[in-house]
Amino acid sequence: MCKDITGSLLKAELVIQHCIVCLKKSLVQKLEGMFKGGINGGDIEYVLTVPAIWKDNAILFMRSTAVNAGIPNKYLTIALESEAASTYCQYLKFAKGDTSSPTLDVLKSGTKYMLVDLGGKLYSCQEHY
Repeated sequence: MCKDITGSLLKAELVIQHCIVCLKKSLVQKLEGMFKGGINGGDIEYVLTVPAIWKDNAILFMRSTAVNAGIPNKYLTIALESEAASTYCQYLKFAKGDTSSPTLDVLKSGTKYMLVDLGGKLYSCQEHY
């Protein structure tokens, strides 16, 4: 249960579901503006990140909530935040050597990076060898 500022209780699943609905709606509107032919439900693979310390029942709760928010299960991936951050670090803008570029690129072979998950704050460091 979640408590609002007045002390009223609401099911956490409903609160999170509404958040996901709003995020999905915003994403779809943005994408529809970018693609003249529009988009359909199968064009998007959704990735919902969860903390690595979550137990399976909490992860299943998030999956169920996302499905109830209108994301089809077959287009939904649940990823651990630390794994998603690591994947992102492998596709950074400065991998191209041009941080003003709007596109991402794969890091060069032999590049090392370190990702440190400090339990709520995420810091990444990168060294080029």
